[in-house]
Order: sequence, then structure tokens, then C-alpha cells
Amino acid sequence: MQKLFTAALGDRTVDLPALPAGVFGSATRTDDTLFVHLVNTTDRAIAMPIEVVGSRGAVIARFVAEDRDYRHALRFTDTAAAGELGERPVPAGSDIVLAARAVVVLTARLEG
Repeated sequence: MQKLFTAALGDRTVDLPALPAGVFGSATRTDDTLFVHLVNTTDRAIAMPIEVVGSRGAVIARFVAEDRDYRHALRFTDTAAAGELGERPVPAGSDIVLAARAVVVLTARLEG
């Protein structure tokens, strides 16, 4: 998990909007990429919207879950399919559902 976080790190911090209770996050960026780290510290799944103003293309989600049941670490409200280990684009206008104890890294390419 540390490798995931250190590989997805910008050189400047970015303010995040208010997050749901039990979700902690941080954001950094480079000139052209935004990285958002989210951790669901609760024992329940939490849905939250994802919108990156100024993104170019899809926001990419990479995720793990504390219990190693990756199939349920992340899913999208616009589809019944559960997430899979690795990277996946977040569908435009979709909420993500963070599983209990899930850790997610979102990456967005930013417009120049």
C-alpha cells in the first residue's frame, strides 16, 4: 500500500471538499495530474460522488481493501458490477462506493 501511495504523489497539496463521516482523504498534484487518496475507516460501505473540475479524460481509480477481498473494494452506482483489483476508470457522473476499510487512490489528468 505504501508503494501505491508514494507512486501517486504530487509536489503540491490540494484542498478537498468535505468528505462523508468516516472517510479521510488527502490530495496532491503536479502540473498535469491530480492524486486523491481516500480511506474509509468505517465498518460500512460509503457512497460518494466523484467530480474533478478541469480533468481531461476519465478519473482512474486504483484500490485495495483491508480484508484483501478486492472484488468488493470499490464499485460504481451506475453499474451492478463490482470493482476488480487494479485500475478502472470512474464513469462520468457516477458515485463510487467505498467498501468498509477500503483504500482508494484516484488519479486525474488535468487540462493545461
